[in-house]
Amino acid sequence: MAEKITETNIDSLKQDDKNFNKGTKRGAIMMKHSIETLGLGRSILLDKDNNIIAGNKTQETAKELGINDVVIVETDGTKVIAVKRTDLSLNSEKGREMALADNKTAQENIDLDYVKMKEELDKEVLEVYNVKEPLKSKTEELSKLQYNSCYYEPKEKPTLKLEECVNLDKFNAKLQALKEYDLTDKQREVLKFFAYRFIKIDFESVANYYAFNATEEEKKAIERLRLVLVDNGEQGFIEDEMLRILNAEITNEMEGEG
Repeated sequence: MAEKITETNIDSLKQDDKNFNKGTKRGAIMMKHSIETLGLGRSILLDKDNNIIAGNKTQETAKELGINDVVIVETDGTKVIAVKRTDLSLNSEKGREMALADNKTAQENIDLDYVKMKEELDKEVLEVYNVKEPLKSKTEELSKLQYNSCYYEPKEKPTLKLEECVNLDKFNAKLQALKEYDLTDKQREVLKFFAYRFIKIDFESVANYYAFNATEEEKKAIERLRLVLVDNGEQGFIEDEMLRILNAEITNEMEGEG
Protein backbone atom coordinates (compact mmCIF):
# COMPACT_ATOMS: atom_id res chain seq x y z
CA MET A 1 0.00 0.00 0.00
CA ALA A 2 1.35 3.43 -0.97
CA GLU A 3 2.16 5.74 1.89
CA LYS A 4 -0.25 8.65 2.29
CA ILE A 5 1.28 12.10 1.98
CA THR A 6 -0.47 15.20 3.32
CA GLU A 7 0.45 18.78 4.06
CA THR A 8 -0.31 20.78 7.20
CA ASN A 9 0.77 23.80 9.26
CA ILE A 10 3.56 23.44 11.80
CA ASP A 11 1.22 24.63 14.57
CA SER A 12 -0.78 21.41 14.17
CA LEU A 13 2.18 19.42 15.51
CA LYS A 14 1.78 19.13 19.28
CA GLN A 15 4.77 19.32 21.61
CA ASP A 16 5.38 16.45 24.03
CA ASP A 17 4.72 17.90 27.51
CA LYS A 18 6.74 15.02 28.98
CA ASN A 19 9.69 15.30 26.63
CA PHE A 20 12.69 13.57 28.22
CA ASN A 21 15.19 15.88 26.52
CA LYS A 22 15.38 19.31 28.15
CA GLY A 23 17.83 20.49 25.50
CA THR A 24 20.73 22.89 26.02
CA LYS A 25 21.35 26.56 25.23
CA ARG A 26 24.38 25.66 23.12
CA GLY A 27 22.42 23.00 21.23
CA ALA A 28 19.55 25.41 20.55
CA ILE A 29 21.96 27.99 19.10
CA MET A 30 23.63 25.36 16.91
CA MET A 31 20.28 24.03 15.64
CA LYS A 32 19.03 27.50 14.79
CA HIS A 33 22.24 28.31 12.91
CA SER A 34 22.12 24.98 11.05
CA ILE A 35 18.51 25.39 9.88
CA GLU A 36 19.09 29.04 8.91
CA THR A 37 22.18 28.31 6.82
CA LEU A 38 21.65 24.73 5.59
CA GLY A 39 17.90 24.15 5.77
CA LEU A 40 16.04 21.27 7.40
CA GLY A 41 17.33 17.73 7.33
CA ARG A 42 15.94 15.27 9.85
CA SER A 43 12.23 14.51 9.91
CA ILE A 44 9.91 14.77 12.91
CA LEU A 45 8.24 11.61 14.25
CA LEU A 46 4.52 11.95 15.08
CA ASP A 47 1.92 9.67 16.61
CA LYS A 48 -1.52 9.17 15.02
CA ASP A 49 -2.81 12.37 16.68
CA ASN A 50 0.09 14.60 15.56
CA ASN A 51 1.78 14.49 18.99
CA ILE A 52 5.55 14.79 18.56
CA ILE A 53 7.40 11.63 19.62
CA ALA A 54 10.79 12.83 18.36
CA GLY A 55 11.79 16.22 17.01
CA ASN A 56 10.29 18.60 19.58
CA LYS A 57 13.31 20.88 19.32
CA THR A 58 13.20 20.83 15.52
CA GLN A 59 9.55 21.91 15.47
CA GLU A 60 10.22 24.56 18.10
CA THR A 61 13.15 26.04 16.18
CA ALA A 62 11.38 25.90 12.82
CA LYS A 63 8.43 27.84 14.27
CA GLU A 64 10.83 30.41 15.69
CA LEU A 65 12.38 30.85 12.23
CA GLY A 66 8.97 31.25 10.59
CA ILE A 67 8.94 27.91 8.76
CA ASN A 68 5.26 26.93 8.69
CA ASP A 69 4.77 24.26 5.99
CA VAL A 70 4.93 20.59 6.99
CA VAL A 71 4.77 17.50 4.74
CA ILE A 72 3.46 14.42 6.58
CA VAL A 73 4.17 10.88 5.37
CA GLU A 74 1.82 8.44 7.06
CA THR A 75 3.23 4.97 7.80
CA ASP A 76 2.66 2.03 10.12
CA GLY A 77 6.32 1.72 11.06
CA THR A 78 7.14 -1.15 8.70
CA LYS A 79 9.02 0.97 6.18
CA VAL A 80 11.98 3.30 6.42
CA ILE A 81 11.00 6.89 5.65
CA ALA A 82 13.82 8.88 4.05
CA VAL A 83 13.95 12.64 3.58
CA LYS A 84 15.57 13.44 0.24
CA ARG A 85 17.15 16.86 -0.28
CA THR A 86 17.03 17.43 -4.04
CA ASP A 87 19.10 20.61 -3.76
CA LEU A 88 22.04 19.00 -1.97
CA SER A 89 24.92 16.62 -2.67
CA LEU A 90 26.71 14.86 0.16
CA ASN A 91 30.08 15.24 -1.59
CA SER A 92 29.90 19.01 -1.61
CA GLU A 93 31.09 21.49 0.98
CA LYS A 94 27.52 22.25 2.04
CA GLY A 95 26.61 18.54 2.11
CA ARG A 96 29.54 17.66 4.35
CA GLU A 97 28.81 20.66 6.57
CA MET A 98 25.25 19.44 7.00
CA ALA A 99 26.43 15.94 7.90
CA LEU A 100 28.66 17.43 10.59
CA ALA A 101 25.94 19.82 11.81
CA ASP A 102 23.42 16.97 12.05
CA ASN A 103 25.66 14.84 14.26
CA LYS A 104 27.14 17.64 16.34
CA THR A 105 23.83 19.39 16.99
CA ALA A 106 22.20 16.12 18.06
CA GLN A 107 25.10 15.53 20.47
CA GLU A 108 25.16 19.05 21.93
CA ASN A 109 21.39 19.41 22.35
CA ILE A 110 20.88 16.44 24.68
CA ASP A 111 20.16 17.05 28.36
CA LEU A 112 18.04 14.16 29.60
CA ASP A 113 15.52 14.64 32.40
CA TYR A 114 16.20 11.53 34.48
CA VAL A 115 13.42 12.30 36.94
CA LYS A 116 10.80 12.25 34.17
CA MET A 117 12.32 9.13 32.69
CA LYS A 118 12.08 7.26 35.98
CA GLU A 119 8.51 8.45 36.46
CA GLU A 120 7.34 7.43 32.98
CA LEU A 121 9.41 4.36 32.10
CA ASP A 122 9.83 0.95 33.69
CA LYS A 123 13.24 0.06 35.08
CA GLU A 124 13.50 -2.76 32.52
CA VAL A 125 13.09 -0.29 29.64
CA LEU A 126 15.84 1.96 30.98
CA GLU A 127 18.16 -1.03 31.34
CA VAL A 128 17.50 -2.13 27.73
CA TYR A 129 18.66 1.28 26.48
CA ASN A 130 21.48 1.39 29.05
CA VAL A 131 20.21 4.63 30.56
CA LYS A 132 22.06 5.44 33.75
CA GLU A 133 21.75 8.68 35.68
CA PRO A 134 25.25 10.27 35.79
CA LEU A 135 24.60 11.88 39.17
CA LYS A 136 23.91 8.53 40.78
CA SER A 137 27.43 7.23 40.28
CA LYS A 138 28.89 10.57 41.42
CA THR A 139 26.75 10.48 44.56
CA GLU A 140 27.99 7.00 45.34
CA GLU A 141 31.58 8.17 44.94
CA LEU A 142 31.02 11.17 47.20
CA SER A 143 29.38 9.02 49.86
CA LYS A 144 32.60 7.03 50.17
CA LEU A 145 34.72 10.08 50.93
CA GLN A 146 35.95 10.40 54.50
CA TYR A 147 35.99 13.82 56.14
CA ASN A 148 39.28 14.75 57.75
CA SER A 149 39.40 18.04 59.59
CA CYS A 150 42.23 20.36 58.58
CA TYR A 151 42.54 21.43 62.23
CA TYR A 152 44.74 19.27 64.40
CA GLU A 153 44.26 18.71 68.11
CA PRO A 154 47.44 19.71 70.00
CA LYS A 155 48.93 16.95 72.13
CA GLU A 156 49.26 19.40 75.02
CA LYS A 157 46.88 22.24 75.78
CA PRO A 158 48.74 25.43 74.76
CA THR A 159 49.15 28.24 77.22
CA LEU A 160 49.19 31.41 75.19
CA LYS A 161 48.92 35.11 75.82
CA LEU A 162 46.90 37.21 73.39
CA GLU A 163 49.87 39.44 72.57
CA GLU A 164 51.86 36.34 71.51
CA CYS A 165 49.55 35.93 68.51
CA VAL A 166 50.96 39.09 66.91
CA ASN A 167 54.45 39.85 65.62
CA LEU A 168 55.18 43.60 65.58
CA ASP A 169 58.86 43.46 64.63
CA LYS A 170 58.51 44.68 61.03
CA PHE A 171 55.82 47.18 61.98
CA ASN A 172 58.03 48.77 64.64
CA ALA A 173 60.97 48.82 62.23
CA LYS A 174 58.90 50.74 59.67
CA LEU A 175 57.80 53.28 62.30
CA GLN A 176 61.42 53.77 63.29
CA ALA A 177 62.36 54.34 59.64
CA LEU A 178 59.73 57.08 59.25
CA LYS A 179 61.63 59.15 61.80
CA GLU A 180 64.40 59.62 59.26
CA TYR A 181 62.20 61.82 57.06
CA ASP A 182 61.14 65.42 57.48
CA LEU A 183 57.38 64.91 57.85
CA THR A 184 54.55 66.79 59.48
CA ASP A 185 52.68 65.13 62.31
CA LYS A 186 49.71 64.64 59.98
CA GLN A 187 51.82 62.99 57.29
CA ARG A 188 53.50 60.76 59.85
CA GLU A 189 50.10 59.72 61.26
CA VAL A 190 48.74 58.76 57.82
CA LEU A 191 51.87 56.81 56.89
CA LYS A 192 51.56 54.96 60.18
CA PHE A 193 48.25 53.56 58.92
CA PHE A 194 50.06 52.26 55.83
CA ALA A 195 52.65 50.61 58.04
CA TYR A 196 50.00 48.50 59.76
CA ARG A 197 50.16 46.06 56.83
CA PHE A 198 53.51 44.88 58.19
CA ILE A 199 51.87 43.54 61.33
CA LYS A 200 52.02 39.76 61.18
CA ILE A 201 49.11 37.85 62.71
CA ASP A 202 49.74 34.20 63.59
CA PHE A 203 46.29 32.82 62.86
CA GLU A 204 47.18 29.35 64.12
CA SER A 205 48.06 30.85 67.49
CA VAL A 206 44.86 32.93 67.40
CA ALA A 207 42.83 29.76 66.81
CA ASN A 208 44.56 27.95 69.66
CA TYR A 209 44.18 30.94 71.98
CA TYR A 210 40.50 31.17 71.09
CA ALA A 211 39.96 27.43 71.71
CA PHE A 212 41.97 27.00 74.92
CA ASN A 213 42.82 30.27 76.62
CA ALA A 214 40.37 33.03 75.71
CA THR A 215 37.67 34.31 78.06
CA GLU A 216 34.09 34.43 76.80
CA GLU A 217 34.35 38.17 76.20
CA GLU A 218 37.61 37.72 74.30
CA LYS A 219 35.95 35.04 72.15
CA LYS A 220 33.16 37.42 71.26
CA ALA A 221 35.68 40.11 70.33
CA ILE A 222 37.77 37.68 68.23
CA GLU A 223 34.63 36.51 66.40
CA ARG A 224 33.58 40.11 65.75
CA LEU A 225 36.99 40.79 64.17
CA ARG A 226 36.53 37.69 61.96
CA LEU A 227 39.81 36.22 63.16
CA VAL A 228 38.28 32.74 63.43
CA LEU A 229 35.57 30.93 61.47
CA VAL A 230 32.65 29.88 63.62
CA ASP A 231 29.11 28.75 62.90
CA ASN A 232 26.64 29.71 65.62
CA GLY A 233 23.50 30.00 63.53
CA GLU A 234 22.41 33.39 62.31
CA GLN A 235 24.86 35.16 64.63
CA GLY A 236 27.83 33.10 63.47
CA PHE A 237 30.36 33.97 60.82
CA ILE A 238 29.88 31.19 58.25
CA GLU A 239 26.10 30.74 58.31
CA ASP A 240 25.50 34.44 58.85
CA GLU A 241 27.40 35.32 55.67
CA MET A 242 25.77 32.49 53.71
CA LEU A 243 22.30 33.69 54.72
CA ARG A 244 23.19 37.24 53.76
CA ILE A 245 24.31 36.13 50.29
CA LEU A 246 21.29 33.86 49.86
CA ASN A 247 18.88 36.62 50.88
CA ALA A 248 20.54 39.03 48.46
CA GLU A 249 20.20 36.51 45.60
CA ILE A 250 16.52 35.91 46.42
CA THR A 251 15.89 39.67 46.51
CA ASN A 252 17.62 40.16 43.15
CA GLU A 253 15.58 37.35 41.59
CA MET A 254 12.31 38.82 42.91
CA GLU A 255 13.24 42.27 41.61
CA GLY A 256 14.08 40.75 38.25
CA GLU A 257 10.69 39.07 38.05
CA GLY A 258 8.96 42.35 38.84
